[in-house]
Amino acid sequence: MKANGVNLFNVSFDILGDPRPLALKRPRAVHIAGHTRLYDPAGNVSAKEQVKAVAVARNGLPEKPYEDAACLTFTACVPIPRSWSQKKQKQASGGAIWPTGAPDLDNIQKLIGDSLQHVFIRNDAQICVVHGTKKYAEQPMLAVCLRSL
Repeated sequence: MKANGVNLFNVSFDILGDPRPLALKRPRAVHIAGHTRLYDPAGNVSAKEQVKAVAVARNGLPEKPYEDAACLTFTACVPIPRSWSQKKQKQASGGAIWPTGAPDLDNIQKLIGDSLQHVFIRNDAQICVVHGTKKYAEQPMLAVCLRSL
């Protein structure tokens, strides 16, 4: 879509459930006959496919990938541990306690970028602005918005 000659682009979707298993793991290396080969762990491929499938289901398949600079905004809502006291759970849901454990925010960002490239954007290098948040929530989910700048 264009407005005043400028391409407008917006992809938004939510994936319900704990986003922690989706985060990408580091590529692995194997040495074969004196050569090193890098590969994605099996979980990475299925996580990328899951994110791409939800994005396509919610937004449809574009005719061609977006070509210009983009902004990625995402929120990873991780579940509040049930083992915590009621007081601590309430603090976490109110934003007084932040989730400092795995996965790293950059791993979630990389998953989203890798999943949407070649379908919604030509390359994840087009993402020039990123706003990411990881927080505790009663409803775990990953909320994503990718839009034109």
